[in-house]
Amino acid sequence: MPQSPPSTGHLPTTGREPRQERSRQHRIPAAQLDELVLAALARAAAPLSAYQIIAALRDERKTVAPPPIYRALKRLLDQGEIERIEMLSAYRIRIVEKCIHAICDSCGGLSSIPASHAVDALNAAMKHAGFASPRLSIEATGRCARCELADRGGAG
Repeated sequence: MPQSPPSTGHLPTTGREPRQERSRQHRIPAAQLDELVLAALARAAAPLSAYQIIAALRDERKTVAPPPIYRALKRLLDQGEIERIEMLSAYRIRIVEKCIHAICDSCGGLSSIPASHAVDALNAAMKHAGFASPRLSIEATGRCARCELADRGGAG
């Protein structure tokens, strides 16, 4: 019967560091992660969810867990660099400061309609009611002009 090697009191090594140690070694600094998130959003044709951002970074050989992504998204939201489209649970680079986000029910397209007067009026009404809101999001669903035209057979 073969004898096992004498015990040294240590568990055998597998050549892999503990998970926590690997995590520390590959941590991306916050400023760099913010830039990576912004770059992923800039390349996207449509708003991205946090998990879609993670997948986009994975395509670039960057592995990031959800918590740091959500922290980066919060920082970028607080800085006004990006905006969250609530109905889509997704993020995109801010294009228009005060707008209505119009989401097409047919094609999923997203348009930003400038509406500074409407946003200012809503903020004033909320302030008058004693409600403080650091972030106001106005979103609407419907059908874009292209989908409406397509449904009518291209007739104008």
